[in-house]
Amino acid sequence: MTSYQISRDNSSRGKQPDLVGHDVWAPDRYTGRLELVLQTGQAGVSPGTGKLGLDPSGQVLVQAAARCGAQPVLAGSGIKGAARTRYEMITDSCVLFSGPGGGGSKCKRDDHCAACSLFGCMGWSGRVDFSDGLADGRDAVRVAVGHVAIPYPPRHAHGEFRVYDGRPSAPQDRHGPVEKATREVYHGRFRTVLRFRNGAAAEMGRLLLAMGFDAELGSAFPLMLGGGKYDGLGAVRLSADRLILATPERAEYEGLACAERCRHWIREALEEPSNYGQVLAELAHITGGGA
Repeated sequence: MTSYQISRDNSSRGKQPDLVGHDVWAPDRYTGRLELVLQTGQAGVSPGTGKLGLDPSGQVLVQAAARCGAQPVLAGSGIKGAARTRYEMITDSCVLFSGPGGGGSKCKRDDHCAACSLFGCMGWSGRVDFSDGLADGRDAVRVAVGHVAIPYPPRHAHGEFRVYDGRPSAPQDRHGPVEKATREVYHGRFRTVLRFRNGAAAEMGRLLLAMGFDAELGSAFPLMLGGGKYDGLGAVRLSADRLILATPERAEYEGLACAERCRHWIREALEEPSNYGQVLAELAHITGGGA
């Protein structure tokens, strides 16, 4: 795990597009849904529940992973939170600078930074959300049991993000021996739906970059989900395979057509005056080996 120091200021406040109310679908903005596949890395992902249960053999007590209707699940709120953290990093959004020691104030209903405008804040509902990630087919996800380091308090100062690098916890991280716990871990392929409302093209591109896509819609780095991220678990790589738009036109795109539309959004974002490239390159360097 790496503490990623942000030294830039919050000058990006106010650069988001003019806000549009949730009661309309603006004809010059994008509203629709994007279907995504999440592929776990070699270490797997373990969305925690805080509950104990028996492993598949019924003989070993384990920390149970999250389920929906007895099936493996990745919480949509967790996917959204992971995407928001990366979005805040690349847009210099306000969370870094609010609270004790920060240089700015928290966003308010009519005064949003780029991240709060898109993901929401007190008094303003976000314009994006993710459905729970469910197995992409009957045998797409398998359940295993792994020995994961017991959590420890990270060294983390205000103005820094915790960036999980995909390596197991080591004694130097913890200032002592690495104690292990038995935990359920998922391996395989999940599917989620990103729903978006009134998004500008550059906003959509920033969001795709924050989720780990590169300019060619490949996977530059994984998102980190669930528990055990400090011990190398949680890396998932995303791919997009179906896009349905309600505005600015009613249309459906699959395969290469879906990819081209998404690449258009990413190009719009990368053409903005910004230092996205530097931050994205650093993220890829730190996390690239995690999946």
